[in-house]
Amino acid sequence: MALVSFDTNLWLYAVDRTAGTKREAVLDLLRRGAIGGRVLVLLQTMSEFSSVSLRKFGAAPEGVSRQIAGWTEIFPVAAATTEDLTSALALMSRWKLSWWDALLLATALRNGVTTLLSEDLQDGIVIGGLKVLNPFTEANAQKVGSLLPG
Repeated sequence: MALVSFDTNLWLYAVDRTAGTKREAVLDLLRRGAIGGRVLVLLQTMSEFSSVSLRKFGAAPEGVSRQIAGWTEIFPVAAATTEDLTSALALMSRWKLSWWDALLLATALRNGVTTLLSEDLQDGIVIGGLKVLNPFTEANAQKVGSLLPG
């Protein structure tokens, strides 16, 4: 079974009432992921979600905490390890990634994630068996649909 993870920007769209069709699409993907049990939350994305929600959107810490608790009750969570730090440095060197993107990918790879849904990373790139897909492009609609049927 394919394991899918969501980059931070998608979690942010899920709560942004001004995100329009992107919000609707992400909420649908999360619903389908919850039904199929194919989504793994990376703790780093929840940390980044918290930071952006508090700093950029002025959200209350209690509200951010409730939102994260809701998601982490539904989906399993994986945190980075010291092994991931070393792997991330290698990914940075090999793929010219930022530190945080490399750490996210290293953690995802160690946990068997096969697809990372992201609007920020290069669409279609395959790193160590993990494929990055932009879920908002027409070209990826069928691929994303097969990963998270619903």
